Amino acid sequence: MRTFFLILAAIFSLSASYATGQAPDLIVVGRDTLPLFSNPLEAWFDRQREREIPGMRGHIISTAFWRGYQAIWQLEDDRIFLTGIFPPLATPEDTPADLAAMFGERYANGRVFADWIDEELRIPQGNRINYVHMGYESTYERDRFLKVRNGKVRSDRIYENYASRPGRMDTMPDDSLLQRIGRLIKTKINWNAPGLVLAEEELADFDEFELIIDRRGNTSISVKNTFDPDFFARELRRIFRGVRWNVPSYKGRRAKFRHGIEFEFDYTAQRVALEWPWKPLTDYD
Repeated sequence: MRTFFLILAAIFSLSASYATGQAPDLIVVGRDTLPLFSNPLEAWFDRQREREIPGMRGHIISTAFWRGYQAIWQLEDDRIFLTGIFPPLATPEDTPADLAAMFGERYANGRVFADWIDEELRIPQGNRINYVHMGYESTYERDRFLKVRNGKVRSDRIYENYASRPGRMDTMPDDSLLQRIGRLIKTKINWNAPGLVLAEEELADFDEFELIIDRRGNTSISVKNTFDPDFFARELRRIFRGVRWNVPSYKGRRAKFRHGIEFEFDYTAQRVALEWPWKPLTDYD
């Protein structure tokens, strides 16, 4: 019973701290219980051509668990075992799956050797640095990838996804990037630069531009909507000329960012207020 409550505690704490588009399965590695950004039980369902989970009873329906369960795995001696299947956000009133009924003779000593797994498993590590509200697309500081064949680990590799280099601005964490861009514009803009043409009724305006950070960390600007495009484009390109960014990667592939930014450009008060009109796009291809 104590083990059951420890598992429930891990489910609640890790599901909350690794909130993604979908809450992950969990995998026990040594003394650590870690999120698993893969769902290898799906391969078992595909093999059986059914999704029956005998004995599992739950009381909570969550959009973070479209698959309808949370599986607990164990890595031991380079082999993957299934140790439990729980309802989404399981509580003490819920009932886990009956693994003996589900797997028959495969079940032994409280677990099942997962010899049907033939895929790469992803274990994220460290802090989340880029949130994507879709599946397991968010980026973390590091990723551990296990290539598994017939339930046995054939390779084990860790990728570092982000490193800060001196003299560069940070793109991560992405939820504070807008503030960094805003501070740069507010401190560098020259309100007295020549070429600004103002009509009396156009002392404040909503302007929009697209900031592109390439895989080398260089910046380019595309003006989308402004009443004075020449002045606006010239000032933004001057401000961002020479700015270099630290860029995250995924499995060794560096990201490219395309950020749409909209702000109120108040020429009389010499004030700028920024906001994202849409979620920034991150491309690792």
